[in-house]
Amino acid sequence: MKVLLLKDVKGVGRKMEVVNVADGYGRNFLVNRGLGRILDDSLNSLKKSHDDKVLSGVKRYEKMAKELAERVLDFNVKVGEKGEVFGGVAAAQIKKTLDDLGYHEVEIKLPHALKSLGEFEVAFHLPHGVTGKLKVSVKK
Repeated sequence: MKVLLLKDVKGVGRKMEVVNVADGYGRNFLVNRGLGRILDDSLNSLKKSHDDKVLSGVKRYEKMAKELAERVLDFNVKVGEKGEVFGGVAAAQIKKTLDDLGYHEVEIKLPHALKSLGEFEVAFHLPHGVTGKLKVSVKK
């Protein structure tokens, strides 16, 4: 029996996945507990619609990642007489700049603040597992 899972079921499958299970397990466990529905034509179209939405979302985020990879964010910092940087550039500052530019879904991965002058590559994550690197320039 083919069942469309409505929730993640450990050892069976993930939400909106079509799985093939024994008739009794499908009817008596999955359907009765609201974890799945027996697949018919109407549910098949529902699954296709969901898959299309996920695919379009992934394409949107991949396009966004490509745009970010081509962009350089400039940050001006205070520098001491000997060239030491005061404060540095933290992930929160990069996130705020990206928010101001309209990239709200970006999550910055920066282990520590950038505390020297130069150009750096900073990893970022977007929904649907899309990742990339962004160039950040730290200047006087």
